[in-house]
Order: sequence, then structure tokens, then C-alpha cells
Amino acid sequence: MGGRYFVAQTGALWKKQGCAASLSYAPGTDFMLAGEGKNLLRTLAWQTLLEKTGVINSVLSFLHLPQLDIINTPAAIVLGMVYNFLPFMVLPIYTVLIKLDPKIIEAAQDLGAPMRIVFQRVIFPLSLPGVISGITMVFVPSVSTFVISKLLGGGKYMLIGDLI
Repeated sequence: MGGRYFVAQTGALWKKQGCAASLSYAPGTDFMLAGEGKNLLRTLAWQTLLEKTGVINSVLSFLHLPQLDIINTPAAIVLGMVYNFLPFMVLPIYTVLIKLDPKIIEAAQDLGAPMRIVFQRVIFPLSLPGVISGITMVFVPSVSTFVISKLLGGGKYMLIGDLI
């Protein structure tokens, strides 16, 4: 959960400081701009990266490191689902964090609270609406997905979307 908050909070901080960059320009978040129709292409890209003769194993063999056998495993399915559905979790949290008044966080720090306590008792409770919205937005498409399990799992693992 910390990674999603880091991406969302960084984008919110950039926006509040008046930077020209926003969350859509942050490194590694360019996939957020793609529409729902791009899920198949993203999954096929992961399949190309993870297969036995794929890019990752080619680089590992070039460096004389042991190759990964991750394709057609549950780990590949989880990786594909996280990559495809991460924007649906980050954006609602980002929306809530952008609206947080920085004076609230500053007040908690002025009262002597370390940043961990500020997150636990101030930031996280105030951002729960975004978390709940993100959970809902991730749950609905992840239940109906079947392409990721077929392509990255090799059809060996059944998800709820496969039954539907």
C-alpha cells in the first residue's frame, strides 16, 4: 500500500507546489493515460518480457545470471494484474490527497508527531474515501478479467473472470 501512496502523494505535492508536471507526467505512470482497450497490449508486452526467450531472460543470460521461469505461474498473473489495475488504485488516492490541506500535516508535525504517526493518524484516515473508491474500482475489473490469466498463466490457473 505504501507504493500507491508514494506515487499519489508525490503527484499531489507537485500539483500543490505549482509545478508544471502532474501525476500524468511522473516517470512510470505513462500507462495511466492509456484506455481500457490497451489492457490486452500491455498483457502481451508482459508476456514478451517474461517468456523463456524474452527480454528479461536474455539480459540475465548476457550477465551470466540464472534465468527466471516466471511465465505461466501465479506470480506472472499477479504481476500483470498489478500493472494493469494500479492506476485504478492510485488515481482515487491522488484525488483525495491533492485536496488535503498541508496545514493539517504541518500542525501534526509541529505538535511533535513523527512522520509515521502523521501518516497513521492524519493522512491515512483522511484519505480513506480514496482508498475505498480505489478498492471498488480495482475489484470490479479484476473480477471480470480473463485475458491476463490466459496469457500470463498459460490457462493453468482459473480466476473468477474465466468462469464468467
